[in-house]
Amino acid sequence: MIRGMTGWGRAEGLLSNRDTKIVVEVRTLNHRYFDLSLKIPSLLSQYEMKLRSYIKDRIKRGAVNVSITISEKAEENMVLDMQWAEKYKKIFSQIKETFNTEDRISLDTLIKLPHLIKMESKELKSEVVYRIVKDVLSRALDSTIKMKEKEGKMIAKDITRRVEKILKIITRIEKLAPRRVNLKKKKLKIIFENHNEDDLKKYGDVLFKYIDKYDISEECTRLRHHCKLFLDTIKRKESSGRRLNFITQEMLRETNSISAKAFDATISKRTIMIKEEIEKIREQIQNVE
Repeated sequence: MIRGMTGWGRAEGLLSNRDTKIVVEVRTLNHRYFDLSLKIPSLLSQYEMKLRSYIKDRIKRGAVNVSITISEKAEENMVLDMQWAEKYKKIFSQIKETFNTEDRISLDTLIKLPHLIKMESKELKSEVVYRIVKDVLSRALDSTIKMKEKEGKMIAKDITRRVEKILKIITRIEKLAPRRVNLKKKKLKIIFENHNEDDLKKYGDVLFKYIDKYDISEECTRLRHHCKLFLDTIKRKESSGRRLNFITQEMLRETNSISAKAFDATISKRTIMIKEEIEKIREQIQNVE
């Protein structure tokens, strides 16, 4: 099944037991080759090559833009700042000695002391984040590819119709071709009747080669073969725009050969019709991955 070039996908995920959101967006556009633009947080910089390789395995051709963002809300724990606790302990001891008092400090008073209690964040571990990011990326690529396959079905329907039209035109040309050859043979027969045996020996090979120039049966057979190969290719799971483009080049080559050997207004007109269809097919193939 062929895929189109245009697609978009988005997926989200959360780090387990954390309020940290991961968002992956994928956009694909037409491009002759594979061209990847990847934006990732610095936390994942060591995994950039792995991410690039994974994306390339999923999408073979086109301009691919992938953006990975992490809305980091690091997990925080309330902890006692021991440095400040020691400072306060020392001050309380000094006050107790200075004023000779046995008063105890309440828990409410301690909690209100500045800097005694602090919020401590746990750093994100890159290997954990990478595993989750890859899962989110996979889902975003799934959505993108689904859209590309939908476009591919539309393209396949259009180019299939055009190739089938070319096959019908080939059939019409094949019906017209023998008439031309027979007509030339009759004319040559008249020429042969007006020449002696020595002349026939001298010019016979040239005349038969002249007739052969009018024979387009081989070109029609090859063109028909290329058309059927084209139709088979778009049905394959691993079909590609490059391969289809190569086949259309061969289709055009055989059509030009038929046109050059036509020497017939009706056949020439038919070959122009084939070229028009091939050109439209080639335009569509530019949208195939």
